[in-house]
Amino acid sequence: MQIIIAKHSGFCKGVQGVVELVESHISPNTITYGPIVHNNSVVNYFKEKGVEYIDTQDEEQLRKIKGKRIIIRAHGVPPRTIKVLAENNQIIDGTCPFVKKVQKLAKEGIDKGRNLLILGEKEHPEIIGINGWAENKGMIIKDLQQLKSIKFNFPLTVVAQTTFKGEQFTEIVNYLLENYPGEDIEVHNTICGATHQRQKAVMDLAKEVDLCLVIGGKNSSNTRKLTSICQEIGVVTYQIEEAHQIDPRWLKNVNKLGIIGGASTPDWTIREVLSMVNEMNEMLNEQHNGEGQGVNGAWQRIEEAHQKGEIITGIVKEVVKGGLLIDLGVEAFMPASLLDTKYIEDLNQFVGQELKFFVKELDKEKNKVILSRKDVLIKEQQEKEQQILHNLKEGQKVKGIVRRMTDFGVFVDLGGIDGLIHISNLAWEKVDDPSTVLEIGQEVEAVVLKVDTEKRKVSLSLKATQPSPFEVHAKNLKKGDIVTGKVVRLADFGAFVQIAPNVDGLVHVSQISDEHIKKPGDVLTVGQEVKVKVLDVDVKAKKISLSIKDAKPKEDFTKYEQNDNLNVTLGERFGDLFKKED
Repeated sequence: MQIIIAKHSGFCKGVQGVVELVESHISPNTITYGPIVHNNSVVNYFKEKGVEYIDTQDEEQLRKIKGKRIIIRAHGVPPRTIKVLAENNQIIDGTCPFVKKVQKLAKEGIDKGRNLLILGEKEHPEIIGINGWAENKGMIIKDLQQLKSIKFNFPLTVVAQTTFKGEQFTEIVNYLLENYPGEDIEVHNTICGATHQRQKAVMDLAKEVDLCLVIGGKNSSNTRKLTSICQEIGVVTYQIEEAHQIDPRWLKNVNKLGIIGGASTPDWTIREVLSMVNEMNEMLNEQHNGEGQGVNGAWQRIEEAHQKGEIITGIVKEVVKGGLLIDLGVEAFMPASLLDTKYIEDLNQFVGQELKFFVKELDKEKNKVILSRKDVLIKEQQEKEQQILHNLKEGQKVKGIVRRMTDFGVFVDLGGIDGLIHISNLAWEKVDDPSTVLEIGQEVEAVVLKVDTEKRKVSLSLKATQPSPFEVHAKNLKKGDIVTGKVVRLADFGAFVQIAPNVDGLVHVSQISDEHIKKPGDVLTVGQEVKVKVLDVDVKAKKISLSIKDAKPKEDFTKYEQNDNLNVTLGERFGDLFKKED
């Protein structure tokens, strides 16, 4: 195994300076304000030599400290803290020169009446100190997303934490300049030059190795950023504080190993890690000689699965940063994002399980195998969907569980594929809100209206499982019945009259009145109540023919007909009128 130590690993100048400062003032009377650096190994080293530290901003507590030599940590502190401590103690300022520069720029900006934007981690000691020098008037943001939610006032001065990511700094500054053209924005790139060089070196190293070991305190901002850079590039990465934390299984099948020391990591820790890695590598080589044949067989199986696109099985060994380690006979890595089709919060539940995978990436020279269980699940889901679609027929009744609701309908899980009940198919009456008909988790029976195998879509109907209003009411109607209804629609050829809920019949224009009318609207209006006579009920066609004119009572004209018994002549009736006078 080739081991490469990243350029610029270990103490930066600021950390080196404050460490030497403490070293030169070791005595029972010396304390530091805050951990001198974010590295337990360094802090414990000085603690063993009698140098303790205080870490509080409570002024009442600070005033109780008297007669001490207090060394200010490399991250710096607010001026108020120094003033209170200086009342009863000797102060030696170990603040990193680069941090002092940021403090000065922040103070100058506020003194000139400018607004201040500080890029960094709000709770980090360096940022707390910088903002203290700016009378705590600075706006502190950690990324572009947070920046976009802030309303700015101008003129504006911009500074950054000395360990801030260079790419993020550029991204934020470009956003400000592009979105606030013409505004007075004073930008100071206060990222430490050594920090930039270190991040660049780590980026280059991570691209050529199989595994990165980042050494530094878990609270160290610059160490976390170095770890983040490696992970973003895609290399398997572990962050450790001390050599004993290395798991020998990490080194199995690794050809190139990168070792990276954070800015607060002492040289002795890097040497201890290097020594531990070499010992473990020798042990693994001995094991490898005995396992070579098995490993070669495993590689052959993995290569065949990758080439043919076949599924391969393996055992989940452990959870690591960003995913899972899988034992295929050789060690493989599966990112958490490729574990499932949905987000999985607890990865530990899979440890020890045998799972199925597709080989996503393969580089035998680098001992790199990337697996995906998500692709297997997607393939199985698609096959299941196709099987369900193949078995579904239009008109078939199916059962499912309501999983999701939208304004336009309800999605029902049919056991592997979702079917949509459009809002118009939920009930025979008009539905405005699907939740008034169904609820999430409810089991429901529906009728298949349409199956689209290409688009993998299924249309369902709930109302088709229920008798239609026509079927319910038509059986109670017979020819000649006279019922009351309401005009619901007018057309040139007639009027539609609702005679029961959701049941309409047609009154043809010729059946509206005994008198001739040109159009129904001449004598009828929508909403008008009318009596109609049932002329015909066509159950098969679901049509009802009605008549308004036949529903009206007819006048009895028989009383006006001639009486057959009236046999009287005109002479007999009016004879006297024709008599001659004598």
